[in-house]
Amino acid sequence: RAPLHSSTHIIGAMPKRKGKKSKKSESESSSRASEMSSVYSDLSSRSDATLSEYSTPQERIKILLERMGEKRSSTRIQSLKSFIKLLQTKFLPHELEDIMFTVRDRLVNCIKSKDNKESTLAAEAIGLVSLNQCEINSPELLKTLKTIMGDHSKHSNLRASAARTLAMLVFVEGIGRQDTIDCMQELQEYFNSKDVVVLQGVVSAWTLLASSLTRETLVLSILASVGHLLTKLLDTKNVQVKEVAGRAVALLIAAYTEVESTSDLKMDHKSEATIEEFLDNATEKLQNLASASSKSQSKKDRAKQRGNFRVFLRTVEEEEEPSETLHINENEISIDGWNKTLQLWEMRRWLSLGLQKHLQENTMLADIFDFELRYLTKDEIKEAREDKIYHAKINARARKKEIRDGWSKKTSALVSFDDE
Repeated sequence: RAPLHSSTHIIGAMPKRKGKKSKKSESESSSRASEMSSVYSDLSSRSDATLSEYSTPQERIKILLERMGEKRSSTRIQSLKSFIKLLQTKFLPHELEDIMFTVRDRLVNCIKSKDNKESTLAAEAIGLVSLNQCEINSPELLKTLKTIMGDHSKHSNLRASAARTLAMLVFVEGIGRQDTIDCMQELQEYFNSKDVVVLQGVVSAWTLLASSLTRETLVLSILASVGHLLTKLLDTKNVQVKEVAGRAVALLIAAYTEVESTSDLKMDHKSEATIEEFLDNATEKLQNLASASSKSQSKKDRAKQRGNFRVFLRTVEEEEEPSETLHINENEISIDGWNKTLQLWEMRRWLSLGLQKHLQENTMLADIFDFELRYLTKDEIKEAREDKIYHAKINARARKKEIRDGWSKKTSALVSFDDE
């Protein structure tokens, strides 16, 4: 037998060190996890790259819908972003209509997700599907949007997006005058919200629906009940909330001015007194905001506020409404009055850089803004493209010359300074 102090006996009897082994296993598991995450990221990047290989938009839509059903939230979010971009830059009514059941099912599942970012993107995608002239609206979807809008545990951006999407669905489908008024009354319940993001979204949604009603309806059914709420919002500190409230106020004042001058208003004394009080308060507050000089705001915010509210004030003092001219396919589209102007601003917010594309092809927008679609021939498209490239080159040369002139002026000034 070996003695107790022998090295062989000590090594053989030495217990295993569990601590070192557990550390090693933890490091191995973490490395494996990092490898798996890198593999998944590689797969996702490859899948995003292969998306551009599909030639038709319908194939891209089907791939994106499949990814919206994946278990990984990051995959669903990325697919929603790509889907939104596709709907903004393309007009795809037929491609969506053929698979509308799947589109509605996927987007409703995404909007019910616990991830606020995913739900917000899904709400935006639903509004864009309706702008592509597809009937995505359903009682379940409307109920879901209203529930999200009233859930204070949800993120502010999600609640605001739900309000805007709800208004867009009602606006696009034109479900009726009374249904529109009912939806506006539901939105009015959130005019007292302390969350400025929710408040901005709700007032913008309300204003879009108000612009779809006739001016007589606005004066006789809306003005007396909501005027004091909007003037109260002009006192908030947030510039964006003041601006959207000012747009709504300008729309109501323009409607009242037109209806009063063209027809005999038949209202009770209480409504007349309420409207007169609204007009006086709104005029005073718009004048103050148009000449604001508060140091609590930045110089940029003050300038923006004064510029916007001077436009609103001209409607009150000079009965002047905004107008704008768009040039689409060598056609001039005139946007006159607050109703069409507010609708155009909202379409710009939804469609972003794809607005011009939709104005060229979307018949619904042609009906909204009262113009006829004109499709260019291949020769006209080629000529317009060459003309655009030519002017781009001229602008680039002019910009380079301006930069060179600027540098030469600086150099001459330095040389003269050295000589002195």
